[in-house]
Amino acid sequence: MKLTVLIDNNTIIDQYLYGEPAVSYFIEDEDIKILFDAGYSSAFILNAEKLNIDIASINYLVLSHGHDDHTRGIPFLIEKLKRSYSDIDTRKRPKLLAHPRALEPKSLELDNLNIGVDIPPEYLQKFFSLLLTDKPYYLNNKFVFLGQIPSIFDFEQREAVGLCTHNNQKENDFLLDDSALVYKSLNGLVIITGCSHSGICNIIKYAQDVCAEKRIVDIIGGLHFLDISSTSVRISKTIDFLLQNFPEKMHPCHCTDLKSKIALSHHLPVCEVGSGMQFMYR
Repeated sequence: MKLTVLIDNNTIIDQYLYGEPAVSYFIEDEDIKILFDAGYSSAFILNAEKLNIDIASINYLVLSHGHDDHTRGIPFLIEKLKRSYSDIDTRKRPKLLAHPRALEPKSLELDNLNIGVDIPPEYLQKFFSLLLTDKPYYLNNKFVFLGQIPSIFDFEQREAVGLCTHNNQKENDFLLDDSALVYKSLNGLVIITGCSHSGICNIIKYAQDVCAEKRIVDIIGGLHFLDISSTSVRISKTIDFLLQNFPEKMHPCHCTDLKSKIALSHHLPVCEVGSGMQFMYR
Protein backbone atom coordinates (compact mmCIF):
# COMPACT_ATOMS: atom_id res chain seq x y z
CA MET A 1 0.00 0.00 0.00
CA LYS A 2 1.21 3.50 -0.84
CA LEU A 3 -0.13 6.61 0.90
CA THR A 4 0.62 10.04 -0.56
CA VAL A 5 -0.03 13.16 1.52
CA LEU A 6 -1.82 15.49 -0.91
CA ILE A 7 -2.53 18.16 1.71
CA ASP A 8 -1.35 18.85 5.23
CA ASN A 9 -0.73 22.01 7.25
CA ASN A 10 2.99 21.55 6.56
CA THR A 11 4.99 21.55 3.37
CA ILE A 12 8.40 20.03 2.77
CA ILE A 13 11.45 21.96 1.56
CA ASP A 14 12.19 21.59 -2.17
CA GLN A 15 8.82 19.96 -2.87
CA TYR A 16 7.12 23.19 -4.04
CA LEU A 17 3.64 21.99 -3.17
CA TYR A 18 0.72 23.74 -1.52
CA GLY A 19 -0.17 23.37 2.14
CA GLU A 20 -3.28 24.42 4.07
CA PRO A 21 -4.82 23.61 7.47
CA ALA A 22 -6.58 20.55 6.10
CA VAL A 23 -6.17 16.86 5.25
CA SER A 24 -6.18 14.85 2.03
CA TYR A 25 -4.42 11.53 1.33
CA PHE A 26 -4.29 9.48 -1.87
CA ILE A 27 -4.06 5.77 -1.10
CA GLU A 28 -3.28 2.96 -3.56
CA ASP A 29 -3.33 -0.77 -2.96
CA GLU A 30 -3.57 -3.34 -5.75
CA ASP A 31 -6.89 -2.66 -7.52
CA ILE A 32 -8.18 0.02 -5.16
CA LYS A 33 -7.60 3.79 -5.09
CA ILE A 34 -8.90 5.88 -2.20
CA LEU A 35 -9.08 9.61 -1.61
CA PHE A 36 -9.20 10.05 2.16
CA ASP A 37 -10.65 13.52 2.81
CA ALA A 38 -10.65 16.37 0.31
CA GLY A 39 -9.00 19.30 2.05
CA TYR A 40 -10.37 22.82 2.19
CA SER A 41 -9.81 24.05 -1.38
CA SER A 42 -8.50 22.95 -4.78
CA ALA A 43 -4.96 22.72 -3.38
CA PHE A 44 -5.04 18.92 -3.10
CA ILE A 45 -5.98 18.70 -6.80
CA LEU A 46 -3.11 20.99 -7.80
CA ASN A 47 -0.68 18.96 -5.71
CA ALA A 48 -1.97 15.72 -7.21
CA GLU A 49 -1.41 17.07 -10.71
CA LYS A 50 2.16 18.04 -9.85
CA LEU A 51 2.71 14.55 -8.42
CA ASN A 52 1.21 12.95 -11.57
CA ILE A 53 -1.65 11.41 -9.59
CA ASP A 54 -4.93 10.90 -11.44
CA ILE A 55 -7.52 11.90 -8.85
CA ALA A 56 -10.36 10.92 -11.20
CA SER A 57 -9.24 7.28 -11.00
CA ILE A 58 -10.43 6.81 -7.41
CA ASN A 59 -12.79 4.03 -6.40
CA TYR A 60 -13.63 5.64 -3.04
CA LEU A 61 -13.86 9.04 -1.44
CA VAL A 62 -13.66 8.32 2.30
CA LEU A 63 -14.57 11.13 4.71
CA SER A 64 -13.10 11.04 8.20
CA HIS A 65 -15.88 13.41 9.34
CA GLY A 66 -17.96 16.28 8.03
CA HIS A 67 -15.90 19.37 8.91
CA ASP A 68 -15.03 21.87 6.19
CA ASP A 69 -11.25 21.37 6.34
CA HIS A 70 -11.83 17.78 5.19
CA THR A 71 -14.70 18.29 2.74
CA ARG A 72 -14.66 21.73 1.09
CA GLY A 73 -12.49 20.40 -1.72
CA ILE A 74 -15.27 18.08 -2.88
CA PRO A 75 -16.68 20.57 -5.46
CA PHE A 76 -13.23 20.74 -7.07
CA LEU A 77 -13.11 16.95 -7.14
CA ILE A 78 -16.52 16.90 -8.81
CA GLU A 79 -15.27 19.30 -11.49
CA LYS A 80 -12.31 17.00 -12.06
CA LEU A 81 -14.63 14.01 -12.40
CA LYS A 82 -16.87 15.92 -14.82
CA ARG A 83 -13.89 16.77 -17.02
CA SER A 84 -12.62 13.20 -16.92
CA TYR A 85 -15.93 11.58 -17.84
CA SER A 86 -17.94 13.07 -20.68
CA ASP A 87 -20.96 11.40 -19.12
CA ILE A 88 -20.81 10.24 -15.49
CA ASP A 89 -21.34 6.50 -15.76
CA THR A 90 -22.75 4.73 -12.71
CA ARG A 91 -20.22 1.93 -13.28
CA LYS A 92 -17.38 4.43 -12.90
CA ARG A 93 -18.96 6.52 -10.17
CA PRO A 94 -16.76 6.49 -7.03
CA LYS A 95 -18.31 5.51 -3.73
CA LEU A 96 -18.52 8.20 -1.07
CA LEU A 97 -18.01 6.38 2.23
CA ALA A 98 -18.77 8.19 5.48
CA HIS A 99 -20.75 8.08 8.72
CA PRO A 100 -24.45 8.96 8.10
CA ARG A 101 -24.09 12.16 10.14
CA ALA A 102 -21.06 13.43 8.22
CA LEU A 103 -23.29 15.15 5.65
CA GLU A 104 -25.51 16.88 8.23
CA PRO A 105 -25.24 20.70 8.55
CA LYS A 106 -22.62 21.92 11.04
CA SER A 107 -22.08 25.43 12.35
CA LEU A 108 -20.30 27.45 15.02
CA GLU A 109 -22.55 28.74 17.79
CA LEU A 110 -21.46 32.38 18.00
CA ASP A 111 -21.72 33.52 14.38
CA ASN A 112 -23.63 30.61 12.83
CA LEU A 113 -20.68 30.07 10.48
CA ASN A 114 -21.17 27.01 8.29
CA ILE A 115 -18.36 24.53 8.98
CA GLY A 116 -19.91 21.47 7.35
CA VAL A 117 -19.92 19.78 3.96
CA ASP A 118 -22.13 22.47 2.36
CA ILE A 119 -23.24 20.22 -0.52
CA PRO A 120 -26.72 18.63 -0.52
CA PRO A 121 -26.68 14.82 -0.58
CA GLU A 122 -29.00 14.96 -3.59
CA TYR A 123 -26.30 16.74 -5.58
CA LEU A 124 -23.53 14.44 -4.34
CA GLN A 125 -25.53 11.46 -5.61
CA LYS A 126 -25.06 12.69 -9.16
CA PHE A 127 -21.34 11.99 -8.93
CA PHE A 128 -20.90 9.46 -6.12
CA SER A 129 -22.62 6.35 -4.90
CA LEU A 130 -23.36 7.31 -1.31
CA LEU A 131 -22.38 4.66 1.20
CA LEU A 132 -23.24 5.99 4.64
CA THR A 133 -22.73 3.65 7.57
CA ASP A 134 -22.02 3.80 11.29
CA LYS A 135 -20.81 0.17 11.23
CA PRO A 136 -17.40 -1.16 10.15
CA TYR A 137 -17.28 -1.45 6.37
CA TYR A 138 -14.66 -3.40 4.41
CA LEU A 139 -13.54 -1.72 1.18
CA ASN A 140 -11.57 -4.89 0.36
CA ASN A 141 -9.88 -7.58 2.44
CA LYS A 142 -7.27 -5.13 3.75
CA PHE A 143 -9.08 -1.83 4.27
CA VAL A 144 -11.84 -1.24 6.79
CA PHE A 145 -13.74 1.97 7.56
CA LEU A 146 -14.52 1.87 11.27
CA GLY A 147 -17.88 3.65 11.30
CA GLN A 148 -18.88 5.13 14.67
CA ILE A 149 -16.12 4.92 17.27
CA PRO A 150 -17.29 3.89 20.75
CA SER A 151 -16.08 5.99 23.69
CA ILE A 152 -14.05 3.60 25.80
CA PHE A 153 -11.56 5.69 27.80
CA ASP A 154 -12.69 8.26 30.37
CA PHE A 155 -9.84 10.63 29.46
CA GLU A 156 -11.12 10.81 25.87
CA GLN A 157 -14.65 12.01 26.43
CA ARG A 158 -16.02 13.73 23.35
CA GLU A 159 -16.10 17.53 23.32
CA ALA A 160 -18.76 19.48 21.44
CA VAL A 161 -17.52 21.50 18.47
CA GLY A 162 -20.28 23.90 17.50
CA LEU A 163 -23.73 22.69 16.50
CA CYS A 164 -25.12 20.12 14.11
CA THR A 165 -28.61 19.74 12.68
CA HIS A 166 -30.01 16.27 13.29
CA ASN A 167 -33.63 15.35 12.48
CA ASN A 168 -34.29 19.06 11.81
CA GLN A 169 -33.14 19.99 15.33
CA LYS A 170 -29.98 21.88 16.24
CA GLU A 171 -27.90 20.26 18.96
CA ASN A 172 -24.36 20.25 20.28
CA ASP A 173 -22.10 18.49 17.83
CA PHE A 174 -20.08 15.77 19.57
CA LEU A 175 -18.71 14.59 16.22
CA LEU A 176 -20.29 11.15 16.30
CA ASP A 177 -19.41 11.06 12.59
CA ASP A 178 -15.66 11.10 13.32
CA SER A 179 -14.16 7.84 12.08
CA ALA A 180 -10.96 6.36 10.69
CA LEU A 181 -9.64 4.07 7.97
CA VAL A 182 -7.52 1.04 8.87
CA TYR A 183 -5.14 -0.92 6.64
CA LYS A 184 -4.32 -4.46 7.69
CA SER A 185 -0.69 -4.89 6.69
CA LEU A 186 1.42 -8.03 7.07
CA ASN A 187 3.01 -6.56 10.19
CA GLY A 188 -0.03 -4.99 11.85
CA LEU A 189 -2.44 -2.11 11.52
CA VAL A 190 -1.93 1.24 9.81
CA ILE A 191 -4.47 3.66 11.32
CA ILE A 192 -5.40 6.66 9.16
CA THR A 193 -7.29 9.51 10.83
CA GLY A 194 -8.55 12.97 9.97
CA CYS A 195 -8.78 14.75 13.33
CA SER A 196 -9.39 11.97 15.88
CA HIS A 197 -12.26 13.84 17.52
CA SER A 198 -13.28 10.41 18.84
CA GLY A 199 -9.94 10.13 20.67
CA ILE A 200 -6.94 8.37 19.17
CA CYS A 201 -6.89 5.73 21.92
CA ASN A 202 -10.59 4.98 21.38
CA ILE A 203 -9.85 4.68 17.66
CA ILE A 204 -6.88 2.36 18.16
CA LYS A 205 -8.72 0.10 20.61
CA TYR A 206 -11.74 -0.19 18.32
CA ALA A 207 -9.51 -0.86 15.31
CA GLN A 208 -7.77 -3.64 17.23
CA ASP A 209 -11.11 -5.17 18.18
CA VAL A 210 -12.62 -4.92 14.69
CA CYS A 211 -9.52 -6.29 12.97
CA ALA A 212 -8.62 -8.86 15.66
CA GLU A 213 -5.07 -7.53 15.52
CA LYS A 214 -3.09 -5.88 18.33
CA ARG A 215 0.05 -4.84 16.46
CA ILE A 216 0.27 -1.20 15.33
CA VAL A 217 2.58 -0.36 12.43
CA ASP A 218 1.76 3.33 12.03
CA ILE A 219 -0.70 6.05 13.02
CA ILE A 220 -1.03 8.89 10.54
CA GLY A 221 -3.33 11.89 10.86
CA GLY A 222 -4.54 14.59 13.19
CA LEU A 223 -4.77 13.84 16.91
CA HIS A 224 -6.70 17.01 17.84
CA PHE A 225 -4.14 18.15 20.40
CA LEU A 226 -4.26 21.92 20.01
CA ASP A 227 -3.23 23.27 23.40
CA ILE A 228 -0.93 21.18 25.56
CA SER A 229 -1.65 23.31 28.64
CA SER A 230 -5.29 22.17 28.63
CA THR A 231 -4.71 18.63 27.39
CA SER A 232 -1.60 17.60 29.33
CA VAL A 233 -3.44 14.92 31.34
CA ARG A 234 -4.96 13.57 28.16
CA ILE A 235 -1.57 13.54 26.42
CA SER A 236 0.03 11.80 29.40
CA LYS A 237 -2.61 9.06 29.39
CA THR A 238 -2.43 8.85 25.60
CA ILE A 239 1.33 8.29 25.81
CA ASP A 240 0.82 5.58 28.45
CA PHE A 241 -1.70 3.81 26.19
CA LEU A 242 0.52 4.09 23.12
CA LEU A 243 3.52 2.75 24.99
CA GLN A 244 1.47 -0.32 25.88
CA ASN A 245 0.62 -0.84 22.21
CA PHE A 246 4.08 -0.24 20.72
CA PRO A 247 3.42 1.57 17.41
CA GLU A 248 6.44 1.15 15.14
CA LYS A 249 6.11 4.82 14.16
CA MET A 250 3.71 7.73 14.32
CA HIS A 251 2.93 10.54 11.90
CA PRO A 252 0.86 13.06 13.89
CA CYS A 253 -0.09 16.06 11.76
CA HIS A 254 -2.80 18.59 10.88
CA CYS A 255 -4.54 19.41 14.20
CA THR A 256 -1.60 18.32 16.37
CA ASP A 257 0.33 21.33 17.63
CA LEU A 258 4.12 21.53 17.98
CA LYS A 259 4.21 21.22 21.77
CA SER A 260 2.10 18.08 21.61
CA LYS A 261 4.35 16.56 18.94
CA ILE A 262 7.37 17.30 21.10
CA ALA A 263 5.72 15.74 24.15
CA LEU A 264 4.87 12.63 22.15
CA SER A 265 8.35 12.46 20.63
CA HIS A 266 9.99 12.13 24.05
CA HIS A 267 8.45 8.67 24.35
CA LEU A 268 7.34 7.55 20.87
CA PRO A 269 8.78 7.33 17.33
CA VAL A 270 7.23 10.53 15.96
CA CYS A 271 8.00 11.30 12.30
CA GLU A 272 7.49 14.32 10.05
CA VAL A 273 4.51 14.83 7.74
CA GLY A 274 4.04 17.28 4.89
CA SER A 275 2.39 17.70 1.50
CA GLY A 276 3.95 15.37 -1.06
CA MET A 277 5.38 12.83 1.37
CA GLN A 278 4.78 9.17 0.56
CA PHE A 279 4.65 6.15 2.85
CA MET A 280 4.77 2.50 1.84
CA TYR A 281 3.37 -0.45 3.79
CA ARG A 282 3.33 -4.17 2.97
